[in-house]
Amino acid sequence: MIGNTQGCAEWTNEFCKVLELSQSVNSASIPKLIFTTDSEQITEHPIFQRSGFPKLTWTNYKYFGSRIWYNNHTFDLFCQITEPETFDDKIYSMWAVVHAVYRRAVQIGGTPLHAAISEQDGKGIVFAAPGGGGKSTTSKRLSENFQLHGDDEVLVLPDDSESFIAHPFPTWSNFLYKRPKVSWKVEKKIPLKAAFFIEKADKEEIIPLKSHEASALFNQSIRQIMMRGWHLSGPDTKSRLIKECFGIAVDLAKSIPAFKIRLTLEGSFEDTLEKVLKEKGIF
Repeated sequence: MIGNTQGCAEWTNEFCKVLELSQSVNSASIPKLIFTTDSEQITEHPIFQRSGFPKLTWTNYKYFGSRIWYNNHTFDLFCQITEPETFDDKIYSMWAVVHAVYRRAVQIGGTPLHAAISEQDGKGIVFAAPGGGGKSTTSKRLSENFQLHGDDEVLVLPDDSESFIAHPFPTWSNFLYKRPKVSWKVEKKIPLKAAFFIEKADKEEIIPLKSHEASALFNQSIRQIMMRGWHLSGPDTKSRLIKECFGIAVDLAKSIPAFKIRLTLEGSFEDTLEKVLKEKGIF
């Protein structure tokens, strides 16, 4: 559930627009994500009091001008937003909030991946690579049978069938570098069926990965997102996050078929990709 104080209404509306969030569901069982301004005394606010303060021990850290409050008993987050001086400040404050959501996701076995996600017939595949590694380019080279849902960050969460579902998250660089504003619908749930780790090469090739190889590459993809802010709560929290993220990488490697995909700048790989997906029973 997303909520806000009156002073943070405009920022919250823009945040929901960037993430293409529709209406909030008001339910006691859903974790709360509440926004206030940094000038408001959050610990005295009624909504904070109703969330177990001071009975629960709340701690906080500051990231890109936002102060994030959390506790170890609930998944609720309270975010004090400093009034942005520039458009970039506003985007960075949103990025900081999303990173806090990622940290909470790790607690339930979820994680972000530095990856693009495409879907065919309700089944999702991710293309993972560092920045500039070809995620967007690869996704755009797919046939019309695939629908692109995100090209930079994906939040992966465990589901009831011992597998994972994926949610696309914003491509922040599109906003920071004033590129055409393409947003992705964060509420979209896509069953994750395969992962492809991009490697630039002189020849097109798709190679199945062994579990330990996939674990290492999933871990790299996770770290590329999480390492931006996992130091913020001290060395003990950082150490815990590193261990938990590696454990999730191992779980992903056990559940999701993973491949190394070697690509040239102009070659065609769509036929090979679809052949692999069918041979492995993925599609």
